[in-house]
This record gives sequence, structure tokens and C-alpha cells, in this order.
Amino acid sequence: MITLVMVVEGQTEEEIAKALLKPHLSGFGVELRKIEIVQTAPGHAGGGSWSKWIKHLRNTSRGWTKPEVRFTTLFDLYGLPRDFPRREEARGIRATSARADFVEAVLGAELCDARWLPYVQRHETEALVLAALPQLRERLGENTQKNGVDSLKRELAGKAPEDVNDGEDTAPSKRLLKHISGYRKVMHGPPALKALGLGPLREVCPRFHAWVSRLEALGTP
Repeated sequence: MITLVMVVEGQTEEEIAKALLKPHLSGFGVELRKIEIVQTAPGHAGGGSWSKWIKHLRNTSRGWTKPEVRFTTLFDLYGLPRDFPRREEARGIRATSARADFVEAVLGAELCDARWLPYVQRHETEALVLAALPQLRERLGENTQKNGVDSLKRELAGKAPEDVNDGEDTAPSKRLLKHISGYRKVMHGPPALKALGLGPLREVCPRFHAWVSRLEALGTP
């Protein structure tokens, strides 16, 4: 059995990993043993500077020495720390899928540890929630909030969840809040995704699917 440790950006990512990935990966011989929210200061999660992020990641590596342990991340491409290495070079890559690949490569180079499989979600984790709008609608009580989901669906017609862009006002999280004033990312996002299921989510989020496939492969003899 492979032991997997995941470092995530915040509580939303933590809940998604618990609800969707942990039970699924166990069937492939991969135990998601620990999910850590990146700590940038004592008692403070997420945000902050890259120097604090890399310190957390390296400390995580040092804390697990058994050969069957592997590590991964679940970070957002949108809103990386301002001092992230080669950030301006990354920003110059127009295609966000290629940009995410570049950021993952930089992460791997900074960590310099073959046990890591860095993953950066294009554009942010809320992009996954856009795949579960019907399930999200069922979890909203007021008609005005349900109508907001309908409005968002019309706005996104024909656009794949991972293609929703990284503009300051048009990133997935900004669109959700614009149309659904009562949306709370931890309260609503992970339960909607759990109701959708990992299989349908992977079908419409190919980059996320490829990452899950790499994690599954860790347990292959």
C-alpha cells in the first residue's frame, strides 16, 4: 500500500480531497493518509509568501522517510503567491494549461524530491464546482439563489469548466459569487462535487482527470 500525503491551499481543497479522492484512491492501493493545509504562519493557512509555502512543503518531505510515501499538491493557478519563483515567466504563457504545466515543473524543481507529484488546478479549484451546477442548485434554499445558478449556467453555455478563465472579475470563484450571492465555497462546493461524483467530474475536467490517473498509478505494482 502506497501512502500519499497531500498539501492543499485551503479548506475547500481539503474537503474535496476527503470527499472524492481519499475513498477512491484506496481502491487502487493508495492510502491518502494525511491532507495538510499549507501553513504560512503559526495558526494561519493559505495566502502569504512563497518562502513560507516552500518551507512547509520541505518540512512535510522531511517528516516522512519511508520509501512507500509519495506527496502531491492541490494548489490554484490563479492567485499564486507574488514571490512564486519565475512567476512573471509563467504569466507570459498565454495558454493556461501550459502555464499550469510550467508552474508544476517549477514546483518540482524547487522541491528537488522525486517523491513529489505537484499538481496545480487550472484556473482554481472552483472551476471543478462549475461541473456540478445542478447539484449545487439542489443545495441552495432560496429561489433567488437557484435563479443565480440558472443565470450562471446560461453565461457558461458551451464552455468546459476548466476553460473558464483567470480574469480578475471572471475567474470561477468570482463568477460563482457574482451570480449566487449566498455561495459559500466550503459549505456548498465539496458537497455538490460529492453529489456529482468523481467519474462525471473527470469526464469534463481532463486536466484534473490526468492528475487523478497519476495518483491511481502510484498503487500499480
